[in-house]
Amino acid sequence: TSNYRNIHIEGTTGTIMRFMADGTQVGQIQSDTNEFQLNAITADPMIFKTTNTEAMRISAAGEITKPLQPAFLAQPSSNQDDITAGQNITVVLGTEVFDVGSNFASNTFTAPVTGKYLLIFTLYGSQLDGDASYMEIAIETSNRPYTTIQEPSGTEDVFAGGTTAAVADMDANDTAYVRVTTGSGQSTFDITTSSRFSGALIC
Repeated sequence: TSNYRNIHIEGTTGTIMRFMADGTQVGQIQSDTNEFQLNAITADPMIFKTTNTEAMRISAAGEITKPLQPAFLAQPSSNQDDITAGQNITVVLGTEVFDVGSNFASNTFTAPVTGKYLLIFTLYGSQLDGDASYMEIAIETSNRPYTTIQEPSGTEDVFAGGTTAAVADMDANDTAYVRVTTGSGQSTFDITTSSRFSGALIC
């Protein structure tokens, strides 16, 4: 007698709506005082769609996949040889291994929505001058940089690299790219094609 919505379903604790297909129950909605359940009864997956496209799938075993979730992995198409010491050098990432949502272009990831993004940059470099005062690898975002720094040792040119990772807060249309900086010394450092930049929206 006091309905206040277009559809109002009320019943005792337990199943309040049941879905049938050819006489077989395939799902149900259930609620009680402490929880609400949307339950797929059969071994088939539960699928959620937006604009008639699958956005999330929960398998019968409980695995969750989100095929539209923004994610990317990019790497250099060729080495960047002899980068200039003392300057911030943007890493050129000419090969996209995958790019869900087409949000990566021109060495830069652009956040399609506001959220928290896991970003990982792994540098594989060679020929770092032993006299260099430092080497810094960084993920540069619109809000702040995330950096890792190390000091080379010895007098010979050496392999050098490392990984910088962050859960970065990004607004829609914020950008992220990666860079390398070497301190004083000869401009002999090479960024190799084994380097990687990846990321994904996590929440």
